[in-house]
Amino acid sequence: MKRVILLVLFSVFLIACNSSMSNAHEVPSGKMIIDNQEYPMESYQYEWKEKNIEMKHIPVNTIYERAEELQNISVAKNSKLKFSFEKKPLSILVYQHDQEKKLTTVDVKENELTLPADEGYYMYEVMAEWQQGVITFIFDVEVK
Repeated sequence: MKRVILLVLFSVFLIACNSSMSNAHEVPSGKMIIDNQEYPMESYQYEWKEKNIEMKHIPVNTIYERAEELQNISVAKNSKLKFSFEKKPLSILVYQHDQEKKLTTVDVKENELTLPADEGYYMYEVMAEWQQGVITFIFDVEVK
């Protein structure tokens, strides 16, 4: 009888630990909003430290290889894009990569930017910083 009680208590303990660990240590997600439509941003790379847990994701493929796997979002010229994050970051820095892989820093005001006036394919790299770490998100758009 003691064995059964110990086994049940041990099982409950393991389940409780597993469920609290899986929810407690996740990096924040990010999304973008264009014309009132929400799109998730892909988490490309991160370094995150919360309590006694340190997590890192270092991608094996380049940012361009990963972007090729993403679904292009078709947008109109000069569309407004607004960022939304699960947890509010301390700062964000945005880089735009054009078809020739030319890198440009994009002005972001109040988590919003204006997409290009020129047609073409653009990939964006969004570096968001929190007290716990930094996450790089990526997404791509096709301006028509």
